Amino acid sequence: MHTNEDVMNEKKWQAQNSAFKSPWVLGWIGMIVVVLTVNIAFVIISIKTAPDLTVQDYYKRGKNYDDTLKRWAHEASLGWQGEIVKPAINEVNRPAEFRFRLAGADGAPLNADKVEFFAYRPSDAGADFSVVMTRVEAGLYAGKITFSLPGTWDVIVSAERDGNRFQTPVRLFIEKGLSK
Repeated sequence: MHTNEDVMNEKKWQAQNSAFKSPWVLGWIGMIVVVLTVNIAFVIISIKTAPDLTVQDYYKRGKNYDDTLKRWAHEASLGWQGEIVKPAINEVNRPAEFRFRLAGADGAPLNADKVEFFAYRPSDAGADFSVVMTRVEAGLYAGKITFSLPGTWDVIVSAERDGNRFQTPVRLFIEKGLSK
């Protein structure tokens, strides 16, 4: 039989030797709390800053990948050469003149039917834009380009002539510029 004193001693022993006083148990509980907190933070950040950069027609694009490879091989067979001439200063909301030089396989200037400047922002598809460039002289095209956001931009200048298309890519970094 247990006396009141035995019951009291047992409760006292249990209180003194509680699992929550062990550093090992406290360490495991602490690690679980940290992992859960970090995961919750990641979920909140991903929901608030989703860039929505998924391609809507991914299946069609995948099926047409062979066509893309053929187009690239055809571009290479043309022997055309393109060069994007960037301005010295690239700042947000500051128009800058970008130039594009196009030459044939022999290095002579090549006139295109249409030259277009495409700007893609890797982190925000909603900021993408394009500008048709105008011919300045034989094989040289220019366009006033204004970037609305600072950071990294992928630029592709596309030239078309007689049903053939040639693309020249470049990655740019646009500065914030001076605050007003």
